[in-house]
Amino acid sequence: MRHFKKDRFKNLLFRVAHKSFYLPVDFTEGRAAIFHGYTGHSGQPAIRHLTDILYEKMNFTVFLIDFPYHGKSNDPKKPSDLGKVSSFLRWIHTVHVSTYQVLKLRSGEGKQPGFFLIGESAGALGIIRFLQVHPDIQKYLAGVVILAIPLEVDQNASKWVQKHKRLLEPVFSFLAMFFPNIPVGNLPEGDKADTLEYHGRVRARTAIEIRNAVFEARRAMGKIKVPILFIHSDSDGVALPEQVEVAFRSVETPEDKKEFIVYRGVPHRVLSYALKDIERWIEKRNETKDWVPFQQEGVVNETVKLSSKWVLALKETLMFIPRVLLHWGKSFVDLYERIVQKK
Repeated sequence: MRHFKKDRFKNLLFRVAHKSFYLPVDFTEGRAAIFHGYTGHSGQPAIRHLTDILYEKMNFTVFLIDFPYHGKSNDPKKPSDLGKVSSFLRWIHTVHVSTYQVLKLRSGEGKQPGFFLIGESAGALGIIRFLQVHPDIQKYLAGVVILAIPLEVDQNASKWVQKHKRLLEPVFSFLAMFFPNIPVGNLPEGDKADTLEYHGRVRARTAIEIRNAVFEARRAMGKIKVPILFIHSDSDGVALPEQVEVAFRSVETPEDKKEFIVYRGVPHRVLSYALKDIERWIEKRNETKDWVPFQQEGVVNETVKLSSKWVLALKETLMFIPRVLLHWGKSFVDLYERIVQKK
């Protein structure tokens, strides 16, 4: 990855908290990077338990990271920033540099340890978006584990926002840009004793960033061809399961390399219930050795085409006016039709 050092996002790892549970290459059986969800961090109990299984039991090198403004990646002098998602691109970049950090590790002679990406909730969404933006990286992966991915999120908005959704939608991006911290949604109660977890309400900017990422992920599921395990709860009220079923059918992964497990009656944070199934699936996948050995040279030419958030902001701004006119036009037409019907 000779061009990686030229990339302006290479410094991201110096601005976020991360740690490795490293094993010498001669007896490393596999590698994994684990990504927490929105409001969470890499030190939560379920992630620690999974790390213990991978590192202690399965002899995996494990890489953990806290997304920007989450966990140890947030400046303790700025507690009001905790839980902020100013741009979902930063989450994609975080998955990107984490993936590179693990891929570049040297392998023992004659060994080909599989590399797995594991994400829960918005962390799973970050993995999917990364693989959609940079699909050529998929051939180097043994598999990905996607837990409780949010592909339907509007139900999390407050009752007032849902009531006025039709009028707010055309201007929501605009409002979020200038009033990013307006609370617009609620979160399920987490571990109140965990000071690294975000316990506040969903902010406007965060909501629009995750919502846009959700729509982009749904549109591009056909780009996913990597071996994949979806895990979800049938009673997940934060990330509704219906769209996940659609995603499972939409990915281009061969049928014998994808699996969808649904748990009955468990909460959104499903990882703690899924440890045995994850272990089983990773063990099976790691035995296949059907991935392409990683070659550092030239990989960035395939995968590192990171878009400037300023370019995306300009594009969003240019598209804003016609979207507003279109939505308002539809609203006026609907209003006119209702008036005519009453007459």
